[in-house]
Amino acid sequence: MLLIAVRDYLRERHQASLTDLAFRFRCDPAAMRGMVEHWIGKGKARELPREPLACGKSCCGCAKLPESVYEWLEAPTS
Repeated sequence: MLLIAVRDYLRERHQASLTDLAFRFRCDPAAMRGMVEHWIGKGKARELPREPLACGKSCCGCAKLPESVYEWLEAPTS
């Protein structure tokens, strides 16, 4: 099941960007965001605060938005 694979990947890496996850699982980023939000809803993961853009402005006038990065919160099991 893909949700379990996403969980295991985040557990192993501790953090991963949305782009990394979508690439790793050959999945549309919007669909991957939904899968990660499943784990966020269960309290197992969280989205890290986004870094400000290089220009230092918060107007969102840039074409590129800061990357979404997710962190696994639960300690890995052995």
